[in-house]
Amino acid sequence: MKIVLRKIHLCAVAVGIGFQPCASRGDDWWIEAGPVYRGGMRMKITGQSYAQQLGLHAAPAPLALPPSVGQANVLGDRVYDDGYVKLDSGTLNPNSVGGAGNTWNWGYNQASQYNAQAGTLTFHKQGDIGYQTSAGSSSTQKDLDGAGFQLSGGFKIYESGRWSVGLGLGLQGLWGVESKMSVRVFSDAAGRYAVEDKRNVADATDRDLGFPGPVEYKGTYDGPAGSTSTWPGGFPVIGNLPDGRTTSMENLSTSINTVNYRVKTDFYELTLNPRIGYQASESVLLHLTPKLGVAFLDVSAKRAETFVDSAQGSRGNWSDSSSSAKWRLTTGLSIGADVDLGSGYYAGLNGGYEWTVADVSFNLGPNNVSFSGSGYVFGLTFGKRF
Repeated sequence: MKIVLRKIHLCAVAVGIGFQPCASRGDDWWIEAGPVYRGGMRMKITGQSYAQQLGLHAAPAPLALPPSVGQANVLGDRVYDDGYVKLDSGTLNPNSVGGAGNTWNWGYNQASQYNAQAGTLTFHKQGDIGYQTSAGSSSTQKDLDGAGFQLSGGFKIYESGRWSVGLGLGLQGLWGVESKMSVRVFSDAAGRYAVEDKRNVADATDRDLGFPGPVEYKGTYDGPAGSTSTWPGGFPVIGNLPDGRTTSMENLSTSINTVNYRVKTDFYELTLNPRIGYQASESVLLHLTPKLGVAFLDVSAKRAETFVDSAQGSRGNWSDSSSSAKWRLTTGLSIGADVDLGSGYYAGLNGGYEWTVADVSFNLGPNNVSFSGSGYVFGLTFGKRF
């Protein structure tokens, strides 16, 4: 067994992180550099949108059936665009002539509403314009990756047979790691309902008089075809409830709320790197490297939100930008292999995982941005042993 001990100088070069040992011996110390790839970093965005906060929609009120036609299975007064069917004094009375549910208090405006062959009378009502929302969320997350550069150096402090232990420092830097995301928060369809109620009126057709025309009705309707004429022998009754109801919706426009995010990160990490090495063969060195260090994360973000209606055009635009720069403790573990190229030079590869203890978090308009630098790391190195 052979143990190599030496004083450690505080003579690391500030930029190069090189090491000047106090004693020299063969391959007792090394310096290496190369490209690095870091993946699996995470950006998370939570919160709302301005359009949601302001309550913007494609129409003033939610889409709804016209209230004047009532529920199809409930007796009541119904007013249509082309007539009415209301309660009379006996509609709710089970002992009335003709039975409960019938009414003489009705009328219609257009002759085309009556189908003599089918024995039906049809009424129509168009509702007010309203919105129907398809909700989403401005909360989202995405994994990020980026390429950079790593530089490290160190020296042996213990050696026994094929095994060795070293101590080193490492620097890793990634610049301009960027992510773009687009989130559709919600969409509004502006439209209106149209209701068609159909009633079977064959029993209301008189053998001699036929069916009452559009101006030959009795009631209290104040519409454009209102009349108070009375049929001889009493006005015929029809059912207050429709025998069939058809509901359709007319789409008028669509409003879409979209939020675009752009996040940019610079990442710098300085680590203390104990290294356990195993000389697998004359030319191949395997090593395991725990890491403990600090990282500087500089995160900036931009946000752009639009609310656009297909009929009205733009209904709102908002933009925000913010940033945060923080120091974070880091830890990690990597494994690698170096291949001897002769004359003390070698090429190697390494890979592992590194953790940042806490995220960098800041507000961006109505959202919160949280960035985690934790991720898996792969690198290639070219080095020299001294």
